[in-house]
Amino acid sequence: MALNPGPGHRRIACPLCGKGTIRLAVDSAALQCSRLKWKHDGFSGGHCTFITREYDSIPLKPGERLVICDFTPFAFTSLAE
Repeated sequence: MALNPGPGHRRIACPLCGKGTIRLAVDSAALQCSRLKWKHDGFSGGHCTFITREYDSIPLKPGERLVICDFTPFAFTSLAE
C-alpha cells in the first residue's frame, strides 16, 4: 500500500537519474534515490548514486517546500494541483 498524504503532496523525482524517487535513508538523516546502488554479500542492485544530507539541494518547483510524512519526503504546496 502506497503512502498518500493527500492533496498538495507529490513524490520528488531523483535529480540525478530521474527514474527513482527521493526517500529518507533508514540509518541516517540522508535523502537518497530509491534506486541507490548497493552491494551486500556478493549481491548487488540499483543504478543511481544520488545521496545528500543537504535538504536545500533537492529541486522543488516554485511555491513548494520539502515535508517529511512518515519518513517519506514529499514536495508540498498549499495549492492542490
